[in-house]
Order: sequence, then structure tokens, then C-alpha cells
Amino acid sequence: MQSNLVIFKLQNYDDLILLIIIYMKYFYVVCLSGHNILKMSTRDLLSKHETVATFGGLEEKRCRHKTSFCPDRCRHGGTVAVFHVIKYLNYEKTGKYGDQKQEKFKFFVRPSDSVEISGLTPERRSVLESLKGGDHVLLSWNHDYVHTEGCSSPQRPITKLIKISKEDADEM
Repeated sequence: MQSNLVIFKLQNYDDLILLIIIYMKYFYVVCLSGHNILKMSTRDLLSKHETVATFGGLEEKRCRHKTSFCPDRCRHGGTVAVFHVIKYLNYEKTGKYGDQKQEKFKFFVRPSDSVEISGLTPERRSVLESLKGGDHVLLSWNHDYVHTEGCSSPQRPITKLIKISKEDADEM
């Protein structure tokens, strides 16, 4: 049986630097790229939010150029949907580090993000595109901690986005 394990014999500091660069590139590709090249992932639910909210509009969030991947590969900037929470219908904090109740909720609207990451199914994306500032919605999201091949990070996918009338919002 042949092994794919590669063992490096370090001759000098140049070899060590090269090895570190290789590992850093691997870490970026596997952990930070956000692409669907990753195979196995598990999710821990930290908190669950079900709210009545108003749509505050879409904002452009600029990259602040804090990493070497900025501005084109960092994913720090882009279009953000903003919602103002009027009231909570249900809130569960199931993990020690789950988000507290929020007064405002924002999320990136990226066509490249998978439904698993963003929660924006075609139906929810259609609702989002039809919203105008001040529209009332039922908005729900989860705060998950996602473990994927040795890397872990938080995600807050949308689980519900339904436009409702102001009267319906007042009755809830």
C-alpha cells in the first residue's frame, strides 16, 4: 500500500519558509475560500431566532483592506441586506456562545454563496429582491458553528423570509 505522506528534510531556512507558504496556501484554499471543494461538514446550532422585522434596505459594505487577500479574494465587502427587528416570536440559545437577541440583523447577499451558507433559496432571494424599505417580514435565522475538515467558523443562514403586511406584523 502506497502512502501519500510527504516528508520534508529541511536543509535551511529557505526550505522552512517554503513549507510554511505551502501550508498557508492549503489553509486558505480549504478553510477560507468558501468554495464547495470541502467534503464533510457538521453544524452545531448555537442559537435560533424567529422575528418580525422591517427591511432597512441594501447597503454596500466596503473591504477595509486588512488581509493579504484584500480586496478581491477576502470576501469582506459586498452587498448587505439590513433588517430591523421589531419583536421576537421565538428565541432559543442552545449553545454557550450563541448570539443574544438582536435589534438589527445584516447578511451578505452574494450570488456565489451556497444555500447552505446563506440560506437564500431561490424563493427567499425572490422575496428579498421584491422588498422595499420599511416592508414588514417574518425573518428567521440560525447561528451555527460549522466544522469542515479541521476548520471551524460561525454561519448565520436565513431559515425564513416572508413578506407580511403591517397589520399582520402588529397582530403577532
